[in-house]
Amino acid sequence: MLTIILGILIAFLIIVIGARITNNNSDIITLSTTLCTLIIVVSIAVGLFLPLSGYTNWEPLSRKDLISLSNSTVGGSEGFIYVSVSSSNIYTYRYQVNSEFGTDTSKDFVTETVDGECVIEVEDESIDTAYLQIYTRKAQKSIWTFGFFVEQYKYVFYVPPGSISKDVNLS
Repeated sequence: MLTIILGILIAFLIIVIGARITNNNSDIITLSTTLCTLIIVVSIAVGLFLPLSGYTNWEPLSRKDLISLSNSTVGGSEGFIYVSVSSSNIYTYRYQVNSEFGTDTSKDFVTETVDGECVIEVEDESIDTAYLQIYTRKAQKSIWTFGFFVEQYKYVFYVPPGSISKDVNLS
């Protein structure tokens, strides 16, 4: 909020200074008007959408129990592959859903992908059921900014060791 007010005050100050020194010079008036408009637009955008005050703490959003993609693990040991990572750092996983297209005795699954930039892998021997926990955090609202529509997501895969298949591209 203060960011917007400061932008308007700076624009007003430029108008006042420009009016005193212009002596009806249309080029300076046009330049100062354009500059003031730009400052106001930028200050409104920054005040409404940039997370100047940082983010809130990570909070769990949803959990999805993973279903295996195949029945062999990396390194030749017995087990299941729950997550596959492509050479372009795209994570693929599968989970069970309730679907209107299934039958009374069927199981319905969805396969999804997520970009690896926002993924954390947690491999732990004590994990019996592999799952994906999705976390979110939002921009903190403060006196400087509203932080509208600013959210970050983190995808954390909790899986047994050796259950993430990584494709390697040797180019």
